[in-house]
Amino acid sequence: MSLLVAFSICILLIYALLLLMYLTGWNHIKDYSPGNSDSSHFISVVIAYRNEEERISFLLNDLAGQNYPVHQFEIVAVDDHSEDNSFDIVEKQRLNSKVRIISLHLPDGLCGKKNAISYGIESSKGKLILITDADCRVSRNWITSFASFYHCRGNPKLIIGLVDLRKASGVLARLQNLEFLSLMASGAGAAGIRKPIYCSSANLMFEKGTYTSMKDPLKMSVVSGDDTFLLHQIKRMHPGKILVLKCQDAIVETEPATKLKEFVNQRIRWISKGKYYKDFQIIASASIVMASNLTILGWMVAGLVSANVFFLLPLIFKMIIDWLLMIPVLSYFHKEKLHFLIPVLTVLYPFYVIIFALAGLSGSFTWKGRKIFT
Repeated sequence: MSLLVAFSICILLIYALLLLMYLTGWNHIKDYSPGNSDSSHFISVVIAYRNEEERISFLLNDLAGQNYPVHQFEIVAVDDHSEDNSFDIVEKQRLNSKVRIISLHLPDGLCGKKNAISYGIESSKGKLILITDADCRVSRNWITSFASFYHCRGNPKLIIGLVDLRKASGVLARLQNLEFLSLMASGAGAAGIRKPIYCSSANLMFEKGTYTSMKDPLKMSVVSGDDTFLLHQIKRMHPGKILVLKCQDAIVETEPATKLKEFVNQRIRWISKGKYYKDFQIIASASIVMASNLTILGWMVAGLVSANVFFLLPLIFKMIIDWLLMIPVLSYFHKEKLHFLIPVLTVLYPFYVIIFALAGLSGSFTWKGRKIFT
């Protein structure tokens, strides 16, 4: 019993150290306010989309209203064989837009987001590539913020932008938001200590030349993970040249899953790429998180069996550590009300992590009307 207690304490202390490192990294990243905008670089905004007829027009309107010079950027929208009117909507806005929009169909024989992104980049003419998703919303200063940051921070090879979920009602939406922001905090915090492990293709900028210089930058053999695999390759080739843009004007908002089935498929899709990771830091981080949650689960079960509140102490300890990381993050995103859900998420997360880890490593999921096998 004493060995089990000692092992559990060791695991939780390592977890606490990991989160304190991420907290240090988050606090180390200074909030960026664009000064005089640099508009000397032509920027291509690449959007891969499938079945987004209800959302893509909002993003295109946001991009048409950017305060970046209209002749210095383009939108490259690639349709991944949509089964709705998404392509027609893009075509209509292309014909009526003052912004250059390149509207493409992904060729027959190719499918999936990675192929659509790759095809869009190949068809672009910008030195810098900005990527976002069709269901996202951006501020009018989005492109300007990235261009200014790229110029003022010594031309980083990859710029990680922050992403938030749009406000929605219901406990599921709020728990999603809290979990999503914890992922953002971990990814940004790791990059803040120069050990980047994770990013989101909903908000990402990189040099086209850097992309084309790499062999298989998106790891096409794996269904998901275009963003993180790209990050890992750039990290190996250009250590120290990956930065986080912590700027209110550069935050992208995306939609939460509105149905439980959609949420489950989305999480399996995210986790399914984990078995293909080769980066030591993300493997170590994921292993620590898994070990800590297994430890918490074991103590929770022991507490229920023995009816001893002593067994809740590890859970309370982890809750405090999670809270420490999320205090500045929730404040930055103006989501302070989510603090009250941290105890709920801490209790549910051990079950959540284990179930989705097993499903993601050995199962399949449905996404955008396609059945995907991992």
